[in-house]
Amino acid sequence: MNAKDLAVILADAIDAREPVLITGAPGVGKSDVVTQACTKAAADSIVMHPVVMDPTDAKGLPAVVDGLAEFLAYGELRKLIEATRLTVCFIDDIGQAPMSVQAALMQLLLAREINGKKISQHITFVAATNRREDKAGVNGLLEPVKSRFTGGIFQLDVDEDAWREWAIDAGLNIDVIAFTKFKAGMLHNFKATNDLINTPSPRTVAALARKVDRNLPTHLEFDAYRGIVGDAFATEFLGFRPIRQQIHTLMLDPLNAPIPSEPSVIYAAALFMSRKATKQNMDMVIKFAERLGDEPGIMMMTLAERRDKSITETPNYIAYRTKMQAYWK
Repeated sequence: MNAKDLAVILADAIDAREPVLITGAPGVGKSDVVTQACTKAAADSIVMHPVVMDPTDAKGLPAVVDGLAEFLAYGELRKLIEATRLTVCFIDDIGQAPMSVQAALMQLLLAREINGKKISQHITFVAATNRREDKAGVNGLLEPVKSRFTGGIFQLDVDEDAWREWAIDAGLNIDVIAFTKFKAGMLHNFKATNDLINTPSPRTVAALARKVDRNLPTHLEFDAYRGIVGDAFATEFLGFRPIRQQIHTLMLDPLNAPIPSEPSVIYAAALFMSRKATKQNMDMVIKFAERLGDEPGIMMMTLAERRDKSITETPNYIAYRTKMQAYWK
């Protein structure tokens, strides 16, 4: 399931207070999609890390109160009991948790109470875990724990187009974003290994984009980049520079410079121009979109619209959108 579809599932589950479990490889954005769902639902969040929890964290601390044995809620458990507004309890990396901690969480997930203490009606549980094959220390989940995710268990897969939309909204380096379009399939090339190396994933590629923005000395770039995304991605990205220059040349004279023949370069150029579109230059931008062709032109205008809604008020945009309406997504 891609992030967009999962966001819809999460919105429904949060509203219905149904527990959901998200699985997927490291770095695909499991935590990000939960954060975005909380923002969209205007929900507070409580983050639990069961891999470093003790069973008493989930059931309370034994104590004697007025001569009677009690379990006293503290930390995150107390917050779950006292919540007064919509709140998502995000249980991260639950698959790495000791079985004793998983067992302690079972009552919270379904019965919504533990040792006679009820969880607030405003709480929704969402959990995430890597998979066994990811070599992330996942021991699996107890069957009774899995069955308590009554909102469903969903695997989050990488959708490159959705990631690029997110990266543009987040203001990440446009060269890195364009490269992922130029070299489709390289955004997520996770390989579980015992070697101490990184591989490309949405998380590490976003980290690379932030590193590129800091303009390291040229002689350090390869070593710095390979440490974030691995040798292959770093090599290919640095090799993208001559093509990037071709795109920049096109940007200097978008109405007259020759349009590249390589489709991936055309789409990369569309990504660059989507960042430059304004109400003031919309006449030029629309003409450039028409020069690129239907699909890259529509993609360019869709991304430009996401970045700056005011361009939709211009006559040129309205005319272009009307003409291309049958193809618009």
